[in-house]
Amino acid sequence: MKMSTKGRYASRIMLYIAMHETDKPIKKQDIAISENISQDYVEQILMMLKSADLVHSYRGAKGGFMLARSPEKISLNDIICSTEGPLKIAPCDGGKKNCNRAILCAIKPIWTKANDVLTDFFSSITLDKLVTEAKKMLDSHIHMYEI
Repeated sequence: MKMSTKGRYASRIMLYIAMHETDKPIKKQDIAISENISQDYVEQILMMLKSADLVHSYRGAKGGFMLARSPEKISLNDIICSTEGPLKIAPCDGGKKNCNRAILCAIKPIWTKANDVLTDFFSSITLDKLVTEAKKMLDSHIHMYEI
């Protein structure tokens, strides 16, 4: 299983907004430049985040994007699922829709548990925790000196 760039970039975009948010919306151009992602792709991802009620958009010259709720209330799982859909290692759902062996599959509980563990893990990481970690990394990087 490999997460697409949409999921990874959505996480970076949300972190950028959370770290730079003030009372003014953040422009997609600023995000694109800072994160080295094309403006069109940033806009596409922001629309997915908006549809998931993770960001609000504002039109006009002073427009842009802001978090729809506080960083403590946005999990990494919310962000990833907004672009990737529900996290699934295997499509086991207990029925024949995705697998004709699902009812008699001895491995199905393993895949189900793995899905649950991934969801729980990403749900435990909130945007405010990511901001704290990013700031620590930036602070430690600033204090490095070379001779």
